[in-house]
Amino acid sequence: MKRLVLLTALLLPLAPALAQWQVSVAPGIRHFRLTENGPDGRRLVKEDGWLPGVQATVGHTAGDWRISLHGERFQGGIDYDGQVQSGSAFASDTDTAQSRIALEAARAIADRMELIGGIEYELWRRRVHGQGRVAGVMEHSRSWRLLAGLDTGLPSLAGINSRLRFMLVAAWPEQLDVRFDDQLFDDAHFSTKPAVGARLGLALQPGMDTKLSFTADLDWLKVRRSDNAPLLKNGFTAGTVTQPEHIKTALTLGLRYRF
Repeated sequence: MKRLVLLTALLLPLAPALAQWQVSVAPGIRHFRLTENGPDGRRLVKEDGWLPGVQATVGHTAGDWRISLHGERFQGGIDYDGQVQSGSAFASDTDTAQSRIALEAARAIADRMELIGGIEYELWRRRVHGQGRVAGVMEHSRSWRLLAGLDTGLPSLAGINSRLRFMLVAAWPEQLDVRFDDQLFDDAHFSTKPAVGARLGLALQPGMDTKLSFTADLDWLKVRRSDNAPLLKNGFTAGTVTQPEHIKTALTLGLRYRF
């Protein structure tokens, strides 16, 4: 008993510091859509489908400041509706995996309102399966992004507390690696153009004393058409390869548990 009392006495001074840490995990599902467009605006490819995944956040609050580290992973198979170089329609499946890690700093500027800035790194794997005589392709892209926006509380309604977040996104050029099935061509490596986007998030919490909340996030990112890069076959030029202008949208629904 004396040991328990002593341990409690030692931990009590640490309680306020421990209370400043926040950890949450949010399993969820994401509807992802990718559209690629030609120089004339004509749609070349559309991919869409649902991806299961999980998000996790660790944050620390000190005064008006909050620092948080966010990570997520969504992965699954989606439909591919596109065309081959000749213009013929081509339908297949795409295995895709999206991983992100972000570091954010937020400062309270008013009651239940924060200004947010951050930096994010995304890894995106895209595997388009071949069909018939059409070979498949594997793509890996990596990109850094700057984030800036506002997070604010909304008036409570029917005992539900809610927060709204809006973020602007500015992305460095994606670094893209392309590998062709059956070694149809040599591996290709090139950069896309800078991108811009926006994010809108909503969190609903049924009461202040619950650790559960429902989240809904909408992402939109537009990447301009890349410059032509040489396409090689056994080291000899066989043509060019280009990443078309593409738009990525994602609606993510999650159930967050705060420890």
